[in-house]
Amino acid sequence: MNDNVRLLASQKRELTTMAECAKILSQFNRGTSAMQHYVATRPMFIDVEVMNADTRLVLGDQAAQTSPNNVARGLSSLYKEITDTVRKEAATITAVFPSPSEVMSILVQ
Repeated sequence: MNDNVRLLASQKRELTTMAECAKILSQFNRGTSAMQHYVATRPMFIDVEVMNADTRLVLGDQAAQTSPNNVARGLSSLYKEITDTVRKEAATITAVFPSPSEVMSILVQ
């Protein structure tokens, strides 16, 4: 299966095409490479803007005094964001991968 097809399907969120690719790739090394690649390409892991926003969410404005209460509120918001993201990814993973529990295990590691 062509990596470009898989990448394009992922970018366009074409779940049917993604599922076909995942099924074919699962026949090679149990699909481990495809699962790891999918997780590694999630914006929460590679998008610098997402990571910077998460840092700002926890630490707040750098000019402001970072108090324990502000950090606690920021962490609470970050945990909620992570939970929401994992729920969305779980729906996609379940629709796409033949072994969704294995992919979820990689995602939450």
